[in-house]
Amino acid sequence: DTRTKAGAGLVFPHEIFKAAWLWTCAGNWRGYYVGALEAWTGYPQKLHDAVDHGVYYSLHGNQAVECETALVAYQGVASVSYLGLDGTVKE
Repeated sequence: DTRTKAGAGLVFPHEIFKAAWLWTCAGNWRGYYVGALEAWTGYPQKLHDAVDHGVYYSLHGNQAVECETALVAYQGVASVSYLGLDGTVKE
């Protein structure tokens, strides 16, 4: 929010996660209003479309992937050029 100079951002390794997905539920599930931001390995949502666009990540048998992600909340910043896993925010 540039007016209040506050916000949040999701930090994740782009070589694994190609997109961020925001989903919301406006009271349709048990009357709850929720939202979630999550890192995704592919986009668009349908796998065959992601493969067609070359935007996906594959795991082979017995392969595992570990990485760090972070949600960084900040205030006093009107414009963000960089967010770090350690919470660093640069204008």
